[in-house]
Amino acid sequence: MIITITSTFTRLFKHILTLLSNSANYSIMGVSKNNPGLRQEQKKRYYKGQEVRASKYVGKAVGQGTYMSAAINGELIVDANGKPMPFRSIQWDRD
Repeated sequence: MIITITSTFTRLFKHILTLLSNSANYSIMGVSKNNPGLRQEQKKRYYKGQEVRASKYVGKAVGQGTYMSAAINGELIVDANGKPMPFRSIQWDRD
């Protein structure tokens, strides 16, 4: 009985795949999200005329948590209190 159900399911699945593959709007083969050919060039960001790089700030030891920040030449961008600014809060230069 199990063999019959399995073979019936297999035939049904192959039939569905055949129908879908004949459709112009559907592709059975997926596209890898890790394809270097499909990647876009990263947007460069500038702060006070200098190019910045994203960096992860780990401040758990001093009670500030962990979040993304930005650095210029290896130095984090900090606010008036000396605390690294969150990446989303930085006012970037307009291009």
